[in-house]
Amino acid sequence: RRVHGDPDPVAVPSSNMSRIASLPHQRPTWPATEALLRQAEEGVKGLKTFKNLLKSCEVLACNVEEENASSFPYMTQLFDALPQPTVDAFWSHTLPFIASLALRLPELFPTPLQILVKQRPDTVTLTREQVACLIASGFLCILTPRMRDPELTFQRFYDYRSRSQYAKLECFLHYFTRISEEMPQGNVTFSRVVHTQLLSSKHLMSRQTELTRFTVHETGSIEDASGMIQGDFANKIIGGGVLIMGNVQEEIRFTVNPECLASLFFTEEMDSNEAVLIVGSERFASHSGYGGSLQFDGPFVDREPFDRFQRKDTQITAYDAHIYCNDPDQQFEEGEMLREVNKALAAFMGDPLTEQAQAATNIQSTEPLVGLALKPIATGNWGCGLFGGDPQLKSMLQWISTSIVGRPIHYYTFRDRRLPQLQEVVTTVTRKQLTVGSLWKLISNYSKEHVTLFNYILRTLK
Repeated sequence: RRVHGDPDPVAVPSSNMSRIASLPHQRPTWPATEALLRQAEEGVKGLKTFKNLLKSCEVLACNVEEENASSFPYMTQLFDALPQPTVDAFWSHTLPFIASLALRLPELFPTPLQILVKQRPDTVTLTREQVACLIASGFLCILTPRMRDPELTFQRFYDYRSRSQYAKLECFLHYFTRISEEMPQGNVTFSRVVHTQLLSSKHLMSRQTELTRFTVHETGSIEDASGMIQGDFANKIIGGGVLIMGNVQEEIRFTVNPECLASLFFTEEMDSNEAVLIVGSERFASHSGYGGSLQFDGPFVDREPFDRFQRKDTQITAYDAHIYCNDPDQQFEEGEMLREVNKALAAFMGDPLTEQAQAATNIQSTEPLVGLALKPIATGNWGCGLFGGDPQLKSMLQWISTSIVGRPIHYYTFRDRRLPQLQEVVTTVTRKQLTVGSLWKLISNYSKEHVTLFNYILRTLK
């Protein structure tokens, strides 16, 4: 299949389109939108003029009256918090470049762009120049949002002010500055993974599959796990609050790897048996802090190699945990645990262009695994923050899922105080040679009334 607009297409599997995303140049309002982009390309001076331009773009994109368009209430405060050289460069160079990118929509997207729809495994491959064009278009608020789906638009970004919001804006502007100096080469693939053969408790009980190697990391971060499939603890609406006020794991990853933002434009929200895999994005920014303390720490030089499909060898798997903040005990019910195991199986299947067929074969086998060595999983406390998940339970459920697909697991604890016994549990379970089936049975028999899950496992296996 020809990659959209790529003069040297790579060989990737084809798929039939079902739904397409409406791009600005494919709508009757494009001449008016194009005129606004020309104004920005020629140079806009001052926040008031910039706000008015964005408002006009939103009116055309969303078909709303001007009085109902965004007012961008905190844009002034956000720009005031930026370093003055960054602001000066924005007016003189960065904004004209962003507008010039958006003006290339007709050139870079001569054919319709498909949407990754629910319950349909599919892949969209874009050149990194196309990705940059989409992000530029979202920055200028010319993309039309779809109801109940992710939105690639900065319409609401300026509705919030916080230290982390300043940091995200710095990261995004740094991305545009970097690619204005040298447009990245290569491709990014966005794949919707659908796990249709859901595993039952009876099936799990019967599995004699050995547990794969489990490595505990008290320090380090998932994004530094080179050569592994890296977990994105996602919202079911991919990207979460990255373009509003979000500032935790997924939002930070999409901020420092901004090419992930393109997925917001053509990915429907995930169902409970689905995940989204992004392969080939580059990390542009260094950061420190988390949540409200997030800050931009300057450029990051991404040295990941390219694979045979001309993609950076960075695989990010987005998968949403169920929300238990209102009833934490619910997550220990059998049906809830099965939901998380099956969701993680979708997330850990891997790249459909390389390893997914082997992983799918492993899922359906109840015998000890044989075959190719697959990429490890780099994960951690999935859904254990605002979603209310128990990290002891989540670590064991993810171990079951990685073992079923046949991947080693590298678990980053971030020094979470709720996991003081993780290494002891891993060592004990490994020494006792538990299988997927015996670990599932052990967890299923746990009652939360008296002890933590880890204490129960250690006591039972003593």
